[in-house]
Amino acid sequence: MTKQNRTTKKTLRDTALYNEWYHLKTSRILIVSVIVMLFIPIMYGGFFLGSIWDPYGNTKNLPVAVVNNDKGATLKDKKVAVGDELVNTLKDEHSFEWHFVSEDKADKGLDNGSYYMKIVIPENASENVTTITSDTPSKTTIAYTTTPSRNYIASLLTNQAAQTIAQSVSTKITTAYAQSILEQIGELKTGLNTAADGATQLSNGSAQLQSGIRTYTGGVAKVHNGIEQLSAGLPTASQIAQLSDGVKSVQSGVNALNNAVSTPSGALVAQQTLVQSDAAALQAALVNYQTAASSAQPSLAALQTALAAGTSTVTVNSSDISAALQIVSASQTITQKSASLLTNLNTLTAMLTAQQATLKSSVATLNTGVNTLTPGLLSAVDGYTTLASGSSQLLAGTNQLSASSAALNDGATQISDGSARLASALTSAAQQVSVQPTGEATAKQLAQPVDTHHSETAHVPNYGYALSPYVLSLGLYVGALVFNVIYPVRRLYANPRNSRSWWYAKMSVAFAVAIGQALVLDAIMVIGLGLHPDQPGKFILLSIVTSMTYMSIVSFLAIALDNIGRFLAMLLLVLQLSAAGGVFPILLSSGFFQAVNPLMPMTYSIYGFREAISSGLGAGVYWSSLLILVAIGVVANLMLITAFRIHGNRRFQHESIDT
Repeated sequence: MTKQNRTTKKTLRDTALYNEWYHLKTSRILIVSVIVMLFIPIMYGGFFLGSIWDPYGNTKNLPVAVVNNDKGATLKDKKVAVGDELVNTLKDEHSFEWHFVSEDKADKGLDNGSYYMKIVIPENASENVTTITSDTPSKTTIAYTTTPSRNYIASLLTNQAAQTIAQSVSTKITTAYAQSILEQIGELKTGLNTAADGATQLSNGSAQLQSGIRTYTGGVAKVHNGIEQLSAGLPTASQIAQLSDGVKSVQSGVNALNNAVSTPSGALVAQQTLVQSDAAALQAALVNYQTAASSAQPSLAALQTALAAGTSTVTVNSSDISAALQIVSASQTITQKSASLLTNLNTLTAMLTAQQATLKSSVATLNTGVNTLTPGLLSAVDGYTTLASGSSQLLAGTNQLSASSAALNDGATQISDGSARLASALTSAAQQVSVQPTGEATAKQLAQPVDTHHSETAHVPNYGYALSPYVLSLGLYVGALVFNVIYPVRRLYANPRNSRSWWYAKMSVAFAVAIGQALVLDAIMVIGLGLHPDQPGKFILLSIVTSMTYMSIVSFLAIALDNIGRFLAMLLLVLQLSAAGGVFPILLSSGFFQAVNPLMPMTYSIYGFREAISSGLGAGVYWSSLLILVAIGVVANLMLITAFRIHGNRRFQHESIDT
């Protein structure tokens, strides 16, 4: 070995960096400590995260007691058994470890921790379902009991189960109600069809009514005109009085006629006797004359014969003969006429005698008729008076009726139009209802009309993925804190030439451990727990930067302030756990924690890990978080170098130089 090489080697050995690593290599305790410290983050964060990796996916192991006290009921001849249906549904679901037990056993199990929740289906559950269509429906109460003092998170999980069961029962009740409504809609179809037919008939009838009212209106006008004519033709009061007086005069005259016929006058009797006497005398003279004429007849015949024989001798007396013949002819004529006169006189006498009897009978009949007619005429007089008064009232009424006829016609038109619209609307409604499905699928749709569709900007498979950014940040910070507690960060193994050489010596080991912790943590998280980041390169880079930044912060506090600095580092950890928003949104925290949230390094490591593991936040969030962590780390190291410079080459009081 040449002198120059020996000089270089001796110079290297004198440096703080060389002595730091040389001392670490030769100290088994430090080597073991450093190796153990590489697993501190995964021991702290990994075990914790593994224990709660997917708690919501393991609720099937959470025992829940179910007590079915339902007795069932009947709704429209259909059996309703809400409790049994719910039990059968739960048996097919494995979201929890269901135990179907009695209420006593459930209470005991709840007390000794065998069950985390007790659900009781009441005995009137089905009966209450049947009241949904009554005027006073009753709610069904699903009672459940949890044990938050035993485990609050378990009570939250079981509470969600109870809400799911209540929703299931609610859906069943709504389905039953919907089925009842749909059955009534089915009945409504028939009713609407019937109503539509009736409305159509009503429309037709109203049209006929309108036509009839028009006819009636015309009849009213005719009645009105007739009443006016009747009123004009009725006698006045003075005429009615004259008619009354005339009736009375007629009755008096008929009575006088009756008396006259019943007792005929002496002149009439004497004249009748004279006529009968003259008729008798005439009849006797006619008999005598007829006898004389009969006696002269043969003489006249002989004379006529003689004349025929001696026509020339009797020419001078022809005028006397002619005269004699005329007298004979005239006497025959007189005899015939007298006989006819006598016959007619006898007939007249007989007719006069008969007519006298008939006249007497007719006058009696006339008297009876007048007596009968007089009260009627007097009643007619009174009726005329009443008719005159009534006709005036009837005329006034027809005037009002005529005036209202127009309104009646308009009303009939409106009724006709309205009934037509009603018929059209009912027919349309019947057609619409007829196409409305009323099956079981419709009832289920009414009971649960809304489905939810969940879309995600980024997929987070389970609780472990969601909590990983928080646990990774926490583990790396704890690893840095443990390193600065166990490793002698304030001890000098050689006098450093300056503050930078001191910083190189200590931080070279610290950064190496930080990087090792990050890589071990990432490897076990991916291989052991099954964490598969969306962006593995960014995930590893951020892990290393975060670990180095935490190491820089804690190292500065521990080296510059010794145990006080370590205590402050612990306080910073507690503050970050509260203000970094690792579990709940920071908006749910108080104002103080919201205010200090931007100042916490862990805030940015959590944001960066979320983007690297699940994406969804955007590359800008990742890179800005990474740069902020780098900036915080740089500031921490600059402050550490400044602390070394201020302290100089002086030894720390309770740490010595090991050679």
